[in-house]
Amino acid sequence: MKTGPTPPVTGPNPTRAGQRPAPASPADEAARVLGELEARVASLALDAADADRAQTMVVAGRASALLGVADTAVADGDSAGRRRIAELRGRYDAALLRLGGLAVAPSRRRQGIVGSLPGSGEALGLRQIGRAVTTALMVTGLLLLCFAAYSLAFAHVTYERQQRAMLAELSADFRESAAVAAAAVAGDRDLAATPGRGEPVALLEIPKTGVREVVVQATGTRELRTAVGHYRPSPMPGQAGNAVLAGHRNLYGRPFARLGSLRPGDTVLVTTQEGRFTYTVEFAQTAPTGAQDFLSQGTFVNRLTLLTTAPRGKGGRFAVVSRLKGGPAALRIKDSTGIKTDELGLARDSSGWWPSLGWGVLMLGALVVTAILYRSWRRPSTYLLTMPVLLALALLWFESLARLIPSTF
Repeated sequence: MKTGPTPPVTGPNPTRAGQRPAPASPADEAARVLGELEARVASLALDAADADRAQTMVVAGRASALLGVADTAVADGDSAGRRRIAELRGRYDAALLRLGGLAVAPSRRRQGIVGSLPGSGEALGLRQIGRAVTTALMVTGLLLLCFAAYSLAFAHVTYERQQRAMLAELSADFRESAAVAAAAVAGDRDLAATPGRGEPVALLEIPKTGVREVVVQATGTRELRTAVGHYRPSPMPGQAGNAVLAGHRNLYGRPFARLGSLRPGDTVLVTTQEGRFTYTVEFAQTAPTGAQDFLSQGTFVNRLTLLTTAPRGKGGRFAVVSRLKGGPAALRIKDSTGIKTDELGLARDSSGWWPSLGWGVLMLGALVVTAILYRSWRRPSTYLLTMPVLLALALLWFESLARLIPSTF
């Protein structure tokens, strides 16, 4: 069967190469993206992943931009176009409202569901209390570490600086009094002036341990933070009787850290305004807390007692007792004023409790204010504002806490 010729195509062929469909209008493109947004919002679950929510927000941003373009493209007299844009904006606002509810409400809804369960409020309260206790313990531990660093490092630096300054002062006093030049023992003479608390009075040297420390008058907490102290009721080194010197074992320069290494026959040297005196170690002994044997003045032997805290685990005091070589210098007037409890070596300065409490409260308040500022201000500005205040309060607080440590620890 024969067929006739195919009639020619008179209209345009949309599939012909080189021809493209007409571009969509801005309103149509906005409607398309808005439909995609609505579909995404409808498919989002309460526990949707963060990546899905972020992608939905990106689509919402595209829809907003396209709506703006479509709005500007509508002619002034095109009322139908205006109505369509208003309709699209209504759909967009509804989608955003639903998206906002999905982004914010899940935690609240979950809390509401959990809160409606029996005993859930108590469990939530216990978790909050546990979190607060954990934070408090962490802050307390950090502050204790800072105090340990202060006691071992910063306090050691200040101790050495004080020692250098007092050594220069003591050397000037020796030159002015012309007490010691090269003689082993100075002439017997009475120095009636009693030194005040904290004034340099002697230079202690222990060749075996490398100790070369300035000795100050009194053995209170404040004095032993800067030097070895002379127990005021006892005679000065080199004079007749039992001269007692006390110092720290573990903190503030640790002048007596190696006191336990001394053995009978070792040498201890002390220089005062009355001369340079040599002592020979006789014995070392540990005594329980409260024993007064090392401080006793009822002896006819001219001794030097070096006193500190006993080694770890033993408790009480540890003392090295030495005997003076040669005759003593003339007995000078001793300090007859009252002795405080912190001058006995193991007691702490009881007047330090209230300053410690006050500075501790201020430090706690500063930490709370700092935590609030960190949440509401920029971090660099907060650091610049709070760090100097926190450092100053910490130093003042640590200084008051140090007064509560036994004076020879």
